[in-house]
Amino acid sequence: NANNGELALTRREFGEAVNTPTAGVVWYPIPQVGPFFNFSESFSGIPLGAPLLNSRAQPDAPRGRTKEYGVYFRLFAERLQGSIRYYDSISDGRIVNAPGLANLNAMWNAMGLSANVETGTPRDTQVLISTGYEFELIANLTKSWRTSFNYALPHSEQNDSFPETKAYRALHLAQWQAAAATNPTVATNLQTFNTAIEAGNDGREQNTALKYRANLYSSYDFREGRLRGFGFGGGANLYGDQIAGNALGQPYNYIYSKGYYVATAHLAYAAKFRNTRYKVQLNISNLFDEQKLIYTSVARYTAPAGSAGITGDYFAGFRYVEPRKFTLTTTFDF
Repeated sequence: NANNGELALTRREFGEAVNTPTAGVVWYPIPQVGPFFNFSESFSGIPLGAPLLNSRAQPDAPRGRTKEYGVYFRLFAERLQGSIRYYDSISDGRIVNAPGLANLNAMWNAMGLSANVETGTPRDTQVLISTGYEFELIANLTKSWRTSFNYALPHSEQNDSFPETKAYRALHLAQWQAAAATNPTVATNLQTFNTAIEAGNDGREQNTALKYRANLYSSYDFREGRLRGFGFGGGANLYGDQIAGNALGQPYNYIYSKGYYVATAHLAYAAKFRNTRYKVQLNISNLFDEQKLIYTSVARYTAPAGSAGITGDYFAGFRYVEPRKFTLTTTFDF
C-alpha cells in the first residue's frame, strides 16, 4: 500500500474442474505419405502478480485450443523425412501487463494528482489467434552427413485486447482531455498512451511478430579413417522482418525492424576408453558475432515549432542479438 507501506494481497479462488482433451490421428494410405490431424486444449494457472487495472480483481485462468492439419512424408528409403502442417490456435484470456502505465502516471503527476498514480504492475488480458504454415525436412544424405531445415510463416492477430485499460481510459478521459488543453505534458502523454492501447486493436498483428522464421543446419561425422570420431557442422537461424510498432493513429500501418540471421557451428570428438564412451563438443552461437540492433517499439517525435527537427515515427526500444558464445560440453556413457 503506497499510503501506509502495508503489504496488500489479492487472491482468487478457482475451484472449477477443467478438462483438457488431446487427440491425434495419422494414416498412411501409402508408406511414403501420411495425413494427420491433432487437436488439443490447454489451461494455465493464474500466475502471481498484481490485479487487473480497472476492476482491481485477479484475472480468470487463461485457456487455449489448437488444431493442426498436415502430412508426414518419408522418401528414398526414409533417408528424407519431414512434414508440412497448418495450425490454427486461439489463446483466450492471456494475462499481459497493462500498456502505457508510465504515460498515465506521468499525466496524474503533471495534474498534481499523485494519489492516483498506479503502483506496481497492474495487469490486463488479451485474446490471441495464431495461424500459420510450417515445413520441416530432415535429410540423411549419407550415413555420415545429416541436414535439417525448417521454415515457418506465422500470423497472429489480437482480439479483445486491454479491456481493463480501455475501461480505465473511458473513466478518466474527459479529465485528461481538459488538462491536456493547457498542459503540454498531459497532451504528449495522452497521445502516447492512446498509441500504446492502439497496439492491441482487434485484428492487429502483435508487435515483435515475424514475417517468417527459418533454421538450417548440416553436420558431418567421420566414421572411419584417421579422422574417425571427429564431427563438425554449421548452419544459421534466419529471422524475417519484425513488427516494431505502427505509425501514430494508424494501428495497421506497421513499421518493421529489418530481418537478420545468426550463424552457428560445432566441432566434436567421440571415442571409447575401455568400456566408457565419451564425447567432447564445442558449440559456437552467433559465429560471426553479429551485433545488429533489433528494434522493439516505435515512438512519435514532435519537433518544436521553428526547429530543424522532423516530426515523425521513429524506432525507440531495442535489444541486441545475444553475443557470440562458446559452450564446451563433455558427455560420458557408462
